[in-house]
Amino acid sequence: YDSTGTTVLAASEGAQSGTQTPTEALSYTNPGSATTVQIVISKYSGPAETPQLDMFIYGGSLEHQVAAGSITEPATSPLVSAVGAVNV
Repeated sequence: YDSTGTTVLAASEGAQSGTQTPTEALSYTNPGSATTVQIVISKYSGPAETPQLDMFIYGGSLEHQVAAGSITEPATSPLVSAVGAVNV
């Protein structure tokens, strides 16, 4: 949403059966100067639980970043190898 919470800037509404890791992806390119946007996650049904959000930003940055727990499925499986790199 835009900073007022009234205009949807991008959306992803993939149907999930509940047996797989819920995954959504969207893309938004800001056509103007820096602006504040809002991300909304809605739960349509199912038991109450505390969700975890993994967000990846390409070509931009976040104000508050946390590297801990930043590896997502399927790389967390004990049956695979994951490789990462950090530009230092």
